[in-house]
Amino acid sequence: MMSKWNIESVISTLTGSPDQQDELMKALEKAMKEEMKHEMAFSGVKKSSGKFIRSTKLTQDIYKNYKEMKCMQMAIKNVTSSWPASRQSRQTSNNVFEDTCQTLTDNLMDCNSSSVCNKTNPYRSISGCCNNIEKKTLGSANR
Repeated sequence: MMSKWNIESVISTLTGSPDQQDELMKALEKAMKEEMKHEMAFSGVKKSSGKFIRSTKLTQDIYKNYKEMKCMQMAIKNVTSSWPASRQSRQTSNNVFEDTCQTLTDNLMDCNSSSVCNKTNPYRSISGCCNNIEKKTLGSANR
């Protein structure tokens, strides 16, 4: 899980000393473990209420990536808030992982990576893939 987020690179960008790197790595590991524990605890719970229902594997994976991103952003904010830094570097740390999350989402929604369209599915997909059974990329978002 940690490798898909390129955490080592992020840590080296945000920190100035080995002590800071170690502190941030420990905080991120702890945050990810807590997120995984939370995910495991609620993985079997039926999610029938709420405004947004994650009904497909794709939407569940997108949500999972988003939750992981927010979890790590909060851990970074909590750790780095006590460090002496410029306002610019604090702003940068608030936006960490957003590009990676967007890339992960784009990869999930790539029409070329999905193998077969389900002809019996009455609903359009979130990515637009398979909206046209004959040409599965027709109707998908421009990527």
